[in-house]
Amino acid sequence: MQVLGKIRRVPINGRLDQQRYRYALWKPNPLDKFKLSAEQSYIELARRYFRWIGPAGLAEFQWFSALGVKASKAAIESLRLVPVESHSDRLMFADDRDQFAIFETPANPAYALVSSVDSMFLLRHSLTELLTPQGAKAKVYGGTGVVRMSGLSDLCSNAILDRGAIVGLWEFDLQPRPSRGQHSPSQTKPSVTLSLEPKPIFATSLATPDHSALTAPRAGFRESKPSATPTSANRGYLHDSA
Repeated sequence: MQVLGKIRRVPINGRLDQQRYRYALWKPNPLDKFKLSAEQSYIELARRYFRWIGPAGLAEFQWFSALGVKASKAAIESLRLVPVESHSDRLMFADDRDQFAIFETPANPAYALVSSVDSMFLLRHSLTELLTPQGAKAKVYGGTGVVRMSGLSDLCSNAILDRGAIVGLWEFDLQPRPSRGQHSPSQTKPSVTLSLEPKPIFATSLATPDHSALTAPRAGFRESKPSATPTSANRGYLHDSA
């Protein structure tokens, strides 16, 4: 019924990051006036994918589309994609490559705290191209234990970006902790822990929406050893790669 466009899934609580749905009638049916064949649909999917995320490899499109190797190759064949660089297997549209070639990376850092489901990396299923050499060696908690960032396909924590590269991870602790010198539960603050590469790491608490209570940065790496049951407070910190 869903494949035919007659019903659709709606998140029960409005959240898209949970697999809890109910079904509802889909009116008007989005497929009533749809005329593309399956093969044409695959081509259009590939066109939108590479226009949005390029450069990307065939394997990444295959994972994203859930198509086989033969169908994936057929879908991108008519798009006339070009390698981002000579002998590269990463493809993009020629006009996008022209813009890509003249882009100059800004000299000054530009940090951005983004979600782990940000479109920068959500549907790539690969973090390699978004890591600096130092960041690739950094150790993080990957769900089953401490691993190197280069060994992850998807993020387990929210990311800190600097000019398009993943340079750290951050977490928001939903469990309030007592502030220094405070013991009353009513005086606790939620906390944010940031881990930046290169050094230093910024360990900070967030008391107000305008960040007025952010503490000063502390130099040096702080190791955080994950417990047997990871929580938002103990997972995803960058470790010293030494």
